[in-house]
Amino acid sequence: MTGTSWKREQRPVLDLPRSSFEIVGELLALVGVIVTVAILLYAWPDLPDRVPTHFGVTGEPDSWGRKATVLFPPLVMMVLYTGLTILNRFPHAFNYPRVITEENAPRQYGLARTLMTWLKAELTWLFAYLEWSIVRVAQGEATGIGVTFLPVILIIMFGTIGVYFWASARKA
Repeated sequence: MTGTSWKREQRPVLDLPRSSFEIVGELLALVGVIVTVAILLYAWPDLPDRVPTHFGVTGEPDSWGRKATVLFPPLVMMVLYTGLTILNRFPHAFNYPRVITEENAPRQYGLARTLMTWLKAELTWLFAYLEWSIVRVAQGEATGIGVTFLPVILIIMFGTIGVYFWASARKA
């Protein structure tokens, strides 16, 4: 079916082994989850009643709330981690920038799974850093997350997506 788009129902469902690059990404993501939970558990007894709940573009906190709000970032992170882990089992259901054929499906599925794995790892470490920053600001050890936080996160995330599109467009 070269040159024509397969409907998702017609795409091959393949059981591909994980690459070593995917395994490293999965391990980094899992360590990010553990670190985030460890930060929360370690800091909880010493947190003040009010903690930052939002940081502005400059990295300074612009909203404060109850201590319990530090539970929210790890919970969101765990939902994202779980959702992306489950989603990654179904690469045949993803949207692709290329037509998926019998010939290119293994490569395209592998690239897409790798993208999802590394985005998951990046997101877990983003949440680990946010949790650490919230704790540090709440305890008076820092004044914010820093003005470079947003640009760095955007460069990392869009850089990862850009590498995926570049690799996906290359002939294998």
